[in-house]
Amino acid sequence: MKEINPSPCYIREFSLENVRCFGPRQSIDFCDAEGRWARWTVILGDNGVGKTTLLQCLWLMSPVALASESGVTPATTSRSLYRFKQWPGDPSHNLVEALARDGKHCDLAIVIGYGNSTESDFGISWRLDDPNIDWQLPFEQSASMVCIAYGASRKPSSGQVAAQADWDAATLFEEGKFLTDAEEWFLRSDYAAKADDSGRMTRQHGQVRDLLLELLGVEDLRVTGLDQRVAKPRLEAKNKAGAWLPVRSFSLGYRTSIAWIVDFALRLFERYPDSENPLQEPAVCLVDEIDLHLHPRWQRQLIAFLSRQFPRTQFIVTAHSPLVVQATEAAGTKLVVLRYDEAQGHVIIDDEVESVRGWRIDQILTSELFGLEGPHSEAVNALYRRRAELVMVGELDNEQRAELVRIDAELDQLPAGDSPQQRHAWDVLQRVAAQIENREDPGE
Repeated sequence: MKEINPSPCYIREFSLENVRCFGPRQSIDFCDAEGRWARWTVILGDNGVGKTTLLQCLWLMSPVALASESGVTPATTSRSLYRFKQWPGDPSHNLVEALARDGKHCDLAIVIGYGNSTESDFGISWRLDDPNIDWQLPFEQSASMVCIAYGASRKPSSGQVAAQADWDAATLFEEGKFLTDAEEWFLRSDYAAKADDSGRMTRQHGQVRDLLLELLGVEDLRVTGLDQRVAKPRLEAKNKAGAWLPVRSFSLGYRTSIAWIVDFALRLFERYPDSENPLQEPAVCLVDEIDLHLHPRWQRQLIAFLSRQFPRTQFIVTAHSPLVVQATEAAGTKLVVLRYDEAQGHVIIDDEVESVRGWRIDQILTSELFGLEGPHSEAVNALYRRRAELVMVGELDNEQRAELVRIDAELDQLPAGDSPQQRHAWDVLQRVAAQIENREDPGE
């Protein structure tokens, strides 16, 4: 059967049982406080708590509608059943062997929303000892979700066509897969647009051009080398200082971002060939470690950029950066934290975490989201801990008193405030306080 055209559907809820580190049945609600599908869901947690596993399961359960042989009634199933009987990228293991905590059985279920109203559920139970898959709660209507996923090993191809990601989640399941060479596509589309009678390639070329201009924060783009003064044509960007630089000379963070974002755009072009602007069509995008290789400034700006470029896309991403969390302050954002519970022996999914709207970076770092002891270095934290121990002693001997004086002297040297202006204000307050203290009568 053939996959039919996509429909505007999103992920509202997902549950899993006996899957790897998660143990008993647990669920994630992907809706915001108003009950609408959250445009952004950011999944946080330490290494090894199953963030990548969640994204893999979400993609495997995303619905796809297939045209029947008669071409009349579409049948909806999950991508795992449509395309894969073995674990994607590793044919030596089937899905149960790859996912099941006990190696014998596991259950996955997903709730899909059509816009913000109609819902339908679908569940699958896989068992190693039973070749028949247990289908639960089949989709009530046809649903073909555009669900595209990117793993932490994503990288630009640099022309390595043989290893390119040839399906929508290749880099999430297979290391060594390369994304579309964005520069190569831009060069080819620049040439093709000149002979484009339909206008489609011209439109797509212009949309990617606009995307790259904002993504890179540059003034202009051009293709050079067509006159053969260089060995190969290349894409150059004009920075704000007026200099033209090869796009391939940009940092790894920029090139990695260009690779997956342009790849995502091209896959939307493919899935919505008749749309005037496929970038504004419905989709779900899963990204593992979205902050990978990114400068702190870009970690803050990326979410707003993607929201503007892909206004009807549901992003479900993992991250390690408090800057990404801070950037999700806009309405329609969901935070999820994964924590390993030693007492229970499995990972706990917490999708009802405290709002961090308006919080500083250090407040986010020391919250339950990241659980750091404080905003200072470990050496400074050790000083604070030791000082607290000495203060609790009460009556100090000479050696302890000298140690406390030394610690206070070290801590006094630390800058106060979060900016040079705040630190200057703190210094002024200290000097004023000292002057007042000196003018006071010691006898009073």
